[in-house]
Amino acid sequence: MSYTYEAEGTITITPPAPTAALWDLFHPGRREPFTIAPAAGEWQLRPAADATVDEQGRPSHIAALVVSADATSYEITARLREFEGWVGPDHELDGHLDVIGESLDRGRVYPWDDDRDSFPCWEF
Repeated sequence: MSYTYEAEGTITITPPAPTAALWDLFHPGRREPFTIAPAAGEWQLRPAADATVDEQGRPSHIAALVVSADATSYEITARLREFEGWVGPDHELDGHLDVIGESLDRGRVYPWDDDRDSFPCWEF
């Protein structure tokens, strides 16, 4: 039996990551693709404020991941690890997701622990 959480929050990317590096996250062939704002979605990639757009309207750079989703801890962890992997080590991730569990336990999910050796870090 899976335990479901409501997860909401923003994780920023500094400097913004090239959209081309994140293509696999929002490719329409994925089972559950991330979306690019302004398209609606539970796992939304937000363009950088100064991003240019290509001929298909895609932004050149992504500055943040905004999450508003109901998912199991496994799904949340897996998607955040995938996001971090595609962003790569040349970018800093900052922010957190607030989570509320089925039994109303509250916590936060950070991009890393204090030693920055574990992604993501769940704290209750």
